[in-house]
Amino acid sequence: MEPLEVSLTDIVLRFDNDTLEAFYTKWEWSLRVPIAWLAVRLEPQKRGFIFLWIGAGNPPGPVIYGQDVKTHGRRLLPLPATDEPAARAFFAEVASRTGRTIQP
Repeated sequence: MEPLEVSLTDIVLRFDNDTLEAFYTKWEWSLRVPIAWLAVRLEPQKRGFIFLWIGAGNPPGPVIYGQDVKTHGRRLLPLPATDEPAARAFFAEVASRTGRTIQP
């Protein structure tokens, strides 16, 4: 299966078979999460930003991405709200490829 990658403002997300990797310009390292554990909680903020909390599900479940997803061992990625549709599309494709879902 071809790797999937999206470049957002200050963030690059990459899915390669069984791992999600997140790169952020403010980090000197990347975050890697096995897809079987992946959970991404979306948290709207003021001033046109959202937070993506990426980590392991608590507990891991069928939903990868959404406002009600519970995570632990997480990392915060601030994202302009204008990038949210691209992030949602990326995680929708990851969910499709792995038999999981995202929240509507």
